[in-house]
Amino acid sequence: KRNEETIIYQDGKTLYKNDETDQNIEIQLPQQALTSFQNQITGANFFNLKDQYGTGCRDCLTYKVTVKLGTNTKTVTAEWGPIKQPSELALLINSFETLVAEIKKAQR
Repeated sequence: KRNEETIIYQDGKTLYKNDETDQNIEIQLPQQALTSFQNQITGANFFNLKDQYGTGCRDCLTYKVTVKLGTNTKTVTAEWGPIKQPSELALLINSFETLVAEIKKAQR
């Protein structure tokens, strides 16, 4: 089982960890990328999403996204596969995947 974790702090400091490869990357996100991602979180109305999307699919990729904003913290778990997620959540996860790909690319 592969476990990847990406933490993006409010100041743009970003940590990426991959348990399978023991890869640890730390970068500073450009302010434009950070602001864009924060706007997508707001646009997705993240704090009003359901806590879970999916049916227990064992063969699906599962995303667990936690956002801490001020005193509010919310975690949304979403299966990726034949499960239908809200379009706002799908866009947010796709943007996050693009961001992670850029982090990995920056370390090559």
